[in-house]
Amino acid sequence: MTNKRLYLPSTPLNLLLSVAMALQAPKSVQAKLIYIDQREVKHNRFLETLRNWSGSPFVQADVLSGAAKGLAKLTERRANFAWLTKYLWDWMPAEVVVGSDRRIEFQYVMSLLEQHQPAQGIYLDDGLYSYAGKPTTWFKSKLSQWLHRVIYGDWWQEPETVGASPWIKQAWLFQPAQAISPLQQKKLQRIEPEWLMTPVMRDFSQALWRAFSRQTELPDCDVLLLLPHPNNVLKMPGYEPAVRRRLTQWLDQGKRVAIKYHPRVGDEDPWQLSVKTGVTLLPSALPTEVVYLLLPSGVTIAADVGTAVLTAHWLRPDLSLQVELNNEDGFQARFLPIMRRLGIPIMENKEKNHAA
Repeated sequence: MTNKRLYLPSTPLNLLLSVAMALQAPKSVQAKLIYIDQREVKHNRFLETLRNWSGSPFVQADVLSGAAKGLAKLTERRANFAWLTKYLWDWMPAEVVVGSDRRIEFQYVMSLLEQHQPAQGIYLDDGLYSYAGKPTTWFKSKLSQWLHRVIYGDWWQEPETVGASPWIKQAWLFQPAQAISPLQQKKLQRIEPEWLMTPVMRDFSQALWRAFSRQTELPDCDVLLLLPHPNNVLKMPGYEPAVRRRLTQWLDQGKRVAIKYHPRVGDEDPWQLSVKTGVTLLPSALPTEVVYLLLPSGVTIAADVGTAVLTAHWLRPDLSLQVELNNEDGFQARFLPIMRRLGIPIMENKEKNHAA
């Protein structure tokens, strides 16, 4: 008997995990994927790569827009709802996999299925929120639920944190034992890092690399330096000078350094780091997780406060993770407890002018 499973990823990590999970599923599972909440629809490189990839585990892959702002977002969502209604009329899954049950497309799908053929919701690990939570105040939560129900319908459920809504029955996580309490109430399954390191997943990662970089192979490097979101840089005084000092140290040691800015920076090199001999700039839009899957063993990952630290720790335990946090800086110190709990090695730095 065929079991139908629908994947609704909205982030690059969830897209990669969806592909890996679908490849691990029994042959009896028929899988489809909709890449939701995307700014780019016409030429979405993730979707185009997936559709053109001969190893795809999905019988169909589509994309839904999430680019509209303000009042236009209501129109966009209603168009998405109409599309999803027709989609589910033709194909009703028994399971729906999502990285955030706060995505309105997921809840709409679950509400429709509940009227005809109730489906089981599955939460797929999307990083920090699974272990630190994303709580809100009771007032904001009640207000959000009221607004959503007034605008969209009584089917909306406001979860206390991501993955905690009644729609979710299972949670697939990298570290189930460390998950926050609301997720512990679900049926827990472990995501094995080996799922993402198979030859077929490497083939998909290489296809994504070519799509984003227009190069055939990832450049050789000894260190991969990941720079944070520009807003986080502003919260860490002395970050840029400290990055320059560390980069000089690596280059003086004869190391080859690949640098990746946060996608919000765009394709520029605002700090002009790539002018140095021995430095390669990677495309900022390329998902960090794709780079991880292509790196040879032994490369050092130098990162800081973002989810990228967690995914490096989970996906590639054979890489050397170098994380420095200033425990005298309030912003950075907030991340110390959760990283210690997840077993991530931290180099604490008490100097105020410090970079991670």
